[in-house]
Amino acid sequence: MFKTIVLACALVAPDECWEFRDTRGYHSSYESCRSRAYEMADDILRLHGYNLKPINFKCLKIEGANL
Repeated sequence: MFKTIVLACALVAPDECWEFRDTRGYHSSYESCRSRAYEMADDILRLHGYNLKPINFKCLKIEGANL
């Protein structure tokens, strides 16, 4: 299982960053997690009017989690 986290930073203050955590739950594969990270990045851009720029993502492996 993998948990998706996307890091986005403000364009006017690049040292101000936020972590966005997937609220849909865990993903069964890294590929699914990565796909969700790109989907989340698109949503961040759309919702924040390009004031925040997604710069990285992480798929955290969660041991012992069930779908």
